[in-house]
Amino acid sequence: MKRKALVKLITATPELVCDVIPWVNAKAAGILSECRPQPVAEECEYATVDMLPELLVAPPWVINKKKNVIPVFDLPVLPIPAVTDITPRITELISHTDISRFSEIAQYQASQQTLFTDLPLIEKEVMHLIS
Repeated sequence: MKRKALVKLITATPELVCDVIPWVNAKAAGILSECRPQPVAEECEYATVDMLPELLVAPPWVINKKKNVIPVFDLPVLPIPAVTDITPRITELISHTDISRFSEIAQYQASQQTLFTDLPLIEKEVMHLIS
C-alpha cells in the first residue's frame, strides 16, 4: 500500500525525486531510483487520422445529432373472432372433475393427517373421464 502511494507520488512529481535522493538512506534511494520513471529515449509513433478506422475518428456517440422523433403508428384495432377448441361438455367435465377432486382431497385430509404422496393420482382419473 505504501509502495503504491510512493509510486503515485513519484509519478505525479518526478522532478522532486532527484532532490530527495541525497537525504535518504541507501535502501530508500535504491527504491526511489527504481520507481522513478525513466525518460523515453525514442519518440513513440502515433496513428494519424488517415490510418484510423472511421469509427474511431468520429464515433457515433460523440457526434451531436438532432434526435429524430419516434413515429407513433395509430392503427385501428381489428376485431378477431374468438377461437375455441374446448367444447362446453369438456369444460363442464373438467370443472366438475376439479371441484369434486378438491372436495375429495379436503375430506380425505380432514379424516386423517396425510402427505401428498398418500393421495391417489389425479392423472389416472382425468384420463378415465376424458376417454
